[in-house]
Amino acid sequence: MISYSVYNQDSSDSCINFHAPQRRYAWLEQEGNMWHFLTNLFSDPAKSTRRWFNKQRALEELTREGWTVLYPYPELGSKQRSVRHSACGYGLMWIEQ
Repeated sequence: MISYSVYNQDSSDSCINFHAPQRRYAWLEQEGNMWHFLTNLFSDPAKSTRRWFNKQRALEELTREGWTVLYPYPELGSKQRSVRHSACGYGLMWIEQ
């Protein structure tokens, strides 16, 4: 099993550096029973080309590809339940090597 780490925003490595490698951002969002990889925040999850039934498998595969989890985010809106503590999405970042 591959573990993943959360990006540390307080680190000095996160300071702006104009010579720093390019960063790309993406999102892993839950829609229904599927996890969708999105490269645009406003993309329709139903049109995603990469999908997983298992969140852990999706995170492991994306981590192997070089994606880092920036933050998890909870379900929003009126459907939100106070007893639900699991994330329904993750912000991701990939740093060009």
